[in-house]
Amino acid sequence: MANPSNDFPDDNSGLVPPESISNSEVKRSCADGSVGSPHVRVGHRQVFFCLGPVWVRGFFLRGYRLMASSMSNNEVEIFLAELLSGGYVKAREWPSDLPFTAADLGLETEFKEGRLSVTEPVHELDIPYLKNALAKTEPSLNLRYSRLVSSTNTMLVDHYSKGHNADSLFLCEFQYEGKGRRGKIWRSPYASTIMFSLGIKIPESQKSIKGLSCALGLSVANTLISLGISNVSVKWPNDVYIEGRKVCGILVELVSIKSNNSAVVIGVGLNYRLTDNYVDLIGQPSTDLVNQGILESRSHVLRRSVEKLCEDFRRFTDGGFSVFRDDFNEIHWLANRLVEVNQVGITVTSGIVTGVNSEGELLVRNDDQEVPVIAGEILLIDRQHGT
Repeated sequence: MANPSNDFPDDNSGLVPPESISNSEVKRSCADGSVGSPHVRVGHRQVFFCLGPVWVRGFFLRGYRLMASSMSNNEVEIFLAELLSGGYVKAREWPSDLPFTAADLGLETEFKEGRLSVTEPVHELDIPYLKNALAKTEPSLNLRYSRLVSSTNTMLVDHYSKGHNADSLFLCEFQYEGKGRRGKIWRSPYASTIMFSLGIKIPESQKSIKGLSCALGLSVANTLISLGISNVSVKWPNDVYIEGRKVCGILVELVSIKSNNSAVVIGVGLNYRLTDNYVDLIGQPSTDLVNQGILESRSHVLRRSVEKLCEDFRRFTDGGFSVFRDDFNEIHWLANRLVEVNQVGITVTSGIVTGVNSEGELLVRNDDQEVPVIAGEILLIDRQHGT
């Protein structure tokens, strides 16, 4: 596909400046720092929580202090594998040359008889299971896994920029530069969140991807519904809620690949198990799947989510967003709510949300006029119109 239309009606593109627009109350439809064609970001993965220390380009930022790390990424991987898979490592204390502490990862550790061990079991992703299962349902996917990465989206975008063009799935247990709004770095406890980036080539015949972001949010919501979770909704364009609390955020990036084709990179962050102190740091009502009573493992939920996203992406390329519109409106969290729409700090309209149209645009009724909203910050004025 030769550079499809970038005018994501539900998100960003040329209608907003590269600077991010605040999304303090509800989903901001534009990207965090969209850079336009050929690389456009949509939405943001907000399940990662900012926790002080940040690993940035070989240095670890702790408060106002930078510490250089002498350990390579491979050495860090080996250490974590020994500690978490073997149960312990021979050490008197947590290695000082690691670029993070156990607390930074959300791990409880103890030192006893010259051994460092974790006090609570850590359930990492079952990679053999995922490879075998996805090889049967999505054989074209190139699966890559690392315990620790900067950002799965960043790595996958960089992967495509180097000339690779296969459909790919990047997985991890922990991100130290997970993408959030306004350029913030977000993170969650180690092996507690379902984090992945899925890259899929866009067919050459595809002329527009309007509404794709909405379709992807609906896809994740439907996966949760199929797993037995109730009261699931989608907040335009693609935040997923359970009982009015956010459980999933999605970041969509459009990138150019070789031969003048394009691919979409779908970053998903789905709260699986979060401790109370992490929930307190989020700053908005949030929940996780364990608290909702889910019994399936992270690996199973991840597999089901990836399979559904691939299936729905194919449906989208066949019929566009119109095939998803009715289902989206049925579980739309903003439906019948009074909102104010801001763009670059200026109020452009306000009124009652009546739904989304066949191109994924938010419909806001103001007096006798129904206004389609392509991009902007949506501020919720009341919980439910008429209540």
